[in-house]
Amino acid sequence: MNKFDLAYELFNEMKNMNIYADQYTFSTLIKGCKKQARYIKKDENYKRIFGWLDELINNNIEIDCVLYNCIMDVCVI
Repeated sequence: MNKFDLAYELFNEMKNMNIYADQYTFSTLIKGCKKQARYIKKDENYKRIFGWLDELINNNIEIDCVLYNCIMDVCVI
């Protein structure tokens, strides 16, 4: 298990414990997706990232320019 897998597992544990992630948590996960891009299919990365974006929007979490930049950074790989 790599570091991204551990971070993703922790993120899911947070959700199970009703600990809500913020824009910093999501930007860290998205950066992790970028680092894992060579191991993960692009479609899987996009699906995961845009699922998180939907989660942010649905939970009224502010999406700042850093978070948008993280998303765009993954999309241009």
